[in-house]
Amino acid sequence: MLASAVVALAVQAPDPTGDSATSAPRIHLLAGEPLATNPTRWPRILDILPHLVHVTGPDAAGTDIAEIAAEMARRQQESGAAPPCSC
Repeated sequence: MLASAVVALAVQAPDPTGDSATSAPRIHLLAGEPLATNPTRWPRILDILPHLVHVTGPDAAGTDIAEIAAEMARRQQESGAAPPCSC
């Protein structure tokens, strides 16, 4: 069910253009178990949406949360920042 929700969120994202291979993921999944514990859970979704979804296990969750917080702070500091697209 969670996989369906991720796909539903991802299809609403604007179509990436230009250097999509280097763009930041738009959906961050914090998995409750290390990724090596269950290697079959996310590969199909990551194959379909490699640049939109990022899955992190508990060992790296703190780093990812810090990166998300830094991005949020950067966006709040931008003057005239537009709200997210409601496409």
